[in-house]
Amino acid sequence: MGNNERWIVGIQYTTNNLSANKALYNLETEEFNWLTTYHTDSDSLRRYSNYPIPNPSGPEIILPKFVDNAWQLFQINQHGETVRQLTELGGHQVRWVREHDYFIFNRDTHKGEGARYIPFKYNFSTGEQEPFWPNLPDSVPNFPDVSTQDPIHLINHVP
Repeated sequence: MGNNERWIVGIQYTTNNLSANKALYNLETEEFNWLTTYHTDSDSLRRYSNYPIPNPSGPEIILPKFVDNAWQLFQINQHGETVRQLTELGGHQVRWVREHDYFIFNRDTHKGEGARYIPFKYNFSTGEQEPFWPNLPDSVPNFPDVSTQDPIHLINHVP
């Protein structure tokens, strides 16, 4: 549900080649709109957009799309038209904060092995993003090298 419970957003399954695209149904006007319109079963782009997240108390919709090897967040309108790209450094797992003009999302701060996800706040009115806490490992103290520590000796116990 979104836009003060005026919209329902979901995946529309049909018998034609638009099946499994994301769609919006306006409860007030009974209008149906495709949010994604990848037309053929062989079109891999359908797999590279995630579930649209409508603002529960406003008209904004966020669509995560996999672009240039990372999930990015895009604002789309109720007709599925891209209004603007909101992130360039990655973003996914969006959660709107009801009655506020911001949403929370995760950003993968290190791609690949040992990746860390940091929650960010996106202020919709200003377009500013800020992390909830400092990026690791900068906030973790330095530990001494393992070679400087005393080894642990295990004693074998025979019953």
